[in-house]
Amino acid sequence: VCPQIYGGGQQGGMRSGTLPTPLCVGFGRAAEIIQRPEFAGKQEQLSKLRDILWRELNSRHENLKLNGPGLKERHPGNLNILFEGADTRQMLSSMQPHVAVSMGSACASGIPEPSYVLRCIGLNEEQANGSLRLSPGFGTTASDVTQAIDIISGVYEDLAED
Repeated sequence: VCPQIYGGGQQGGMRSGTLPTPLCVGFGRAAEIIQRPEFAGKQEQLSKLRDILWRELNSRHENLKLNGPGLKERHPGNLNILFEGADTRQMLSSMQPHVAVSMGSACASGIPEPSYVLRCIGLNEEQANGSLRLSPGFGTTASDVTQAIDIISGVYEDLAED
């Protein structure tokens, strides 16, 4: 088991530092908001879009691997995909600004090192560097997913031919 944050020994060595009270309060408020009736079914809808994104990419490209838990066990707005043999830095550059995609977590943007989370789940450095994170959100439409699939597939195929 990998610590969430390295450093001090709070929470039995699993998390260091003092909890940020404003963020904790904000998280509580967000949890209240997501329980409102107008959000009923949104997570299921988001999961379906995420699943379509994965299944279609996976059906087009045989050398993709889903990092982390299976679709039923993962956050509805998260996909982390290993693109075997791909230069994901070049993929990332080629997809911008059309697809919001990242090589690491949102909180580690700008850090050119492989995701420590991917390393903790057993990926080696090359695999971690060959992985991209896609995060559909409540504003994502089926059309957005279709467009993202086409762009990601096109970029991946173009780079594979080089």
